Amino acid sequence: MTDKKWEIHISHFRNIQTDLCFERWPVLVSGKNGSGKTSFLEALYTLSNGRSFRTRNPRLLIQRSKKEARVELLRVPEGDSLRLVIVKNPRVFYQNKAATFRTVRKVFPVFYLGGRFWELIPMQPAWRRRLLDDSIDRIVEGYRALKRRFHHVREQRIRMLQRGIQLGDPEDETWLQTFIEHAIMVWRARAYLIRQIKKGIQFYWRRMFPSLEIDIRVTFGGIESRGYEVIVDEKTQWDRVLDYLVVSRDKEYEKGQCLFGPHRDDLEVVSPYGPFWETASAGQVRAFLLSWVLALDDMLQRLRDKRMSIFLDDFDAELDAERVKEWFSFLDDRRVIVTTHRSIWLRHKGPYQPFEIRRGKITQI
Repeated sequence: MTDKKWEIHISHFRNIQTDLCFERWPVLVSGKNGSGKTSFLEALYTLSNGRSFRTRNPRLLIQRSKKEARVELLRVPEGDSLRLVIVKNPRVFYQNKAATFRTVRKVFPVFYLGGRFWELIPMQPAWRRRLLDDSIDRIVEGYRALKRRFHHVREQRIRMLQRGIQLGDPEDETWLQTFIEHAIMVWRARAYLIRQIKKGIQFYWRRMFPSLEIDIRVTFGGIESRGYEVIVDEKTQWDRVLDYLVVSRDKEYEKGQCLFGPHRDDLEVVSPYGPFWETASAGQVRAFLLSWVLALDDMLQRLRDKRMSIFLDDFDAELDAERVKEWFSFLDDRRVIVTTHRSIWLRHKGPYQPFEIRRGKITQI
């Protein structure tokens, strides 16, 4: 079940200074450009993750001339209380006790889409990999630590390539086995995500674009293939990775770069008109990403019996009114906060609790 009520208190976080209460879901926040819509979502995101999605400098989150910023959240009926205090670095408190952001992410998982995410995901494979990894992190315990270990192993491999160490040398044996093991674990997690989430995405997509079928897969990093379904067992995976490392050896030594692995994967979407990212309209891309988030939330509910808190900034910027209304019909019993610059949704009697934001202060309509 969704939390029935959120009590939120934010002070001196960028331009946000507000006290408000969410009593039903979803929530819609409308406001003009520069009114604080993104900063409001950023405050709640930082409460969960300990970092902003806009800056790495926490001091920029504090309002000018103020010494600290605070974000407080009380969830009813659970009684969970979360408090974020930013002075030099963010500190978080759970149930009035100092906590780690790893603990907070478990009790308050959030997923944000907005701003540059809408634009960069269709343009750059790196951002599509980020979408994959952020999604898996909500589902697979320890995936974030696995990615850190793989990154460390890849950095070691790059240094060896730059030093000219040849495949098969004694010094090469350790990194070779470790690299393949970690790469396969990352690929398995990504393959698992796609198998679990694909049908859900297609379900929501068909409701918004019934005449356009799409297929979703992850392309094997550095290899022309039809996706992970062709890799059926561990031995096949291992042999295939080893074969490609041998084939790509000369080119990797020449460039001093690691040209093969999960860091070169891509999320591929195919439509009857060709590669989705190259042929889809901006509205179709946004509809796909909204479908992805809903399917991921369903997956989390099915596997862990919990819901994410979903924050969508300017979600309707490229969608027509009929598709927005259809999308709202999917949001029952979900913790979703959407922002928009269109004031028409404040006058429309939709299935959401409407709020308006002006100069950092949020009021219920």
